[in-house]
Amino acid sequence: MTRTEWITKLEYIAKTSTDLVGDVLIANAEFMHDVSFHYFHPKFHGDPFTREILADMKEAHERKTIRDTQRYLRKQNYIENRTLGNSIIQLLTINGELRRLERQIQQINRMLPADTYSVMTFDIPEDTKDLRLKLRGKLKSFCFEQHQRSVWISTKDCSNELAEYIKLSGAEKWVSVFEATLRL
Repeated sequence: MTRTEWITKLEYIAKTSTDLVGDVLIANAEFMHDVSFHYFHPKFHGDPFTREILADMKEAHERKTIRDTQRYLRKQNYIENRTLGNSIIQLLTINGELRRLERQIQQINRMLPADTYSVMTFDIPEDTKDLRLKLRGKLKSFCFEQHQRSVWISTKDCSNELAEYIKLSGAEKWVSVFEATLRL
């Protein structure tokens, strides 16, 4: 990647990112990954197996990155390993599903027709105040606006995903999600 391409990529990220720090970290990791395998070590000069050796090094590095990522996801309780017969499979935990849905809702670009809104209302009891505060924070990150104290609206077409998120979070008995059209 040339310097101009790198600067162009960073400028694009700065203009379009909803999570600037995360996106810049991802871009930087990709850049460093490319840089670390596009050098020519003097030790390999003239060696006919140089490309094979570098390919093996790159593959080993990618396996390590995958292992480190899996370890992080397990530590954050986003994935779990299960044994199925002679195989070990990885599944998303409830926390992993919630995180996936959060990111999916944040990335939705579909908009509802004019004067139509995704609406969420809630009446969460005082003894579950932490859930209410967490939910308000998430709604803000999902581009919802507070219409009234416990009524939040958005022009994004995300009611289905939001309903799934609410069910997984265990708040479905206190929350209603629907689409509504403004008549006044």
